[in-house]
Amino acid sequence: MTRWLAIPLMLWVLMIPIITLAQGQKREVEKKIKIADMPEAALSLLEPYLSSATSIKYYKETDIGHDSYECKFILDENRYSIEFDPHGRLEDVEMLVDINDLASKAHDKIITHLQQYQRFRFRRAQLQFSPNVLTEAQLLVRVIQNQNWENPYHEIVVAVKDEKGWSTYEMLFDQDGIFLSQKKVISRQTDNILY
Repeated sequence: MTRWLAIPLMLWVLMIPIITLAQGQKREVEKKIKIADMPEAALSLLEPYLSSATSIKYYKETDIGHDSYECKFILDENRYSIEFDPHGRLEDVEMLVDINDLASKAHDKIITHLQQYQRFRFRRAQLQFSPNVLTEAQLLVRVIQNQNWENPYHEIVVAVKDEKGWSTYEMLFDQDGIFLSQKKVISRQTDNILY
């Protein structure tokens, strides 16, 4: 009997390196979908904004062990990407920005962090907002109407060069530019989609 119990335990031990490796990587695949494929709760939350928006697109995004739905659109000259879980609950709101438009304190700390590499090139910078204290609806109103942004994170995609060559990372910094985490971008099916 104990011999049979040991087999599942061995499988878990063998899986640990694979799981650990996957956590530091981003293997994101976005597939364009129809509006009918979006979760109903997500569409209800987005409804007040989409009538004035342009370039509206819907995606199903698959990353290592995580599926989500995304709506991307332009409103008042700002590019938004709003991500939902499969049940239509808001995960985050991202707004495309120029890296030079970040608050100077955050910008300076991000640049300082990147100076550990021989060279670096920004691919994309976004302000990222999550529904921590606010309700999903309150968060959307504040972000889209530029009201009192509460502690946005800074998500950047950057190509960096070190002694091994060029690699691309998605890095997350807090509102003050303090480095929080990074994932190596393994393959990106949508590099042409910038928001």
